[in-house]
Amino acid sequence: MQLIEQLEIYIQAQKGVGLNAILFGSGFLITALFFHLYGESGLASGFRNGALVVGVLLYAMGFGLRISQENLLKENKVLYKHDKVEFQQTEIERMSKVKDNYPRLQIVIVVLVVLSLMAFLIIKNIVW
Repeated sequence: MQLIEQLEIYIQAQKGVGLNAILFGSGFLITALFFHLYGESGLASGFRNGALVVGVLLYAMGFGLRISQENLLKENKVLYKHDKVEFQQTEIERMSKVKDNYPRLQIVIVVLVVLSLMAFLIIKNIVW
């Protein structure tokens, strides 16, 4: 299997991740609408606001990921047609960066979760 075919498979998988983010975002936005229409308590208001924020962020992430992956594939196909050796070298460098940054991404996610939990424990009155 050639490197360009592997890149196409990788990008299809990433676009699938983007589609899943869009679908989950839709679920959160529907939940926010449900709490907006039928929720009358402060708890429902909190769920509505949280679901709205998460839904919008998931939408943005999903569409952004899909668009960036399509652009990456277009650029790399042009490079592959122009110079296969340069394409191979840039692809190896790009994937090594992805591999090196993965542990950093996991650490950032853990830090965000811990900070969120600390904010819930420290802040007593949340004003919406």
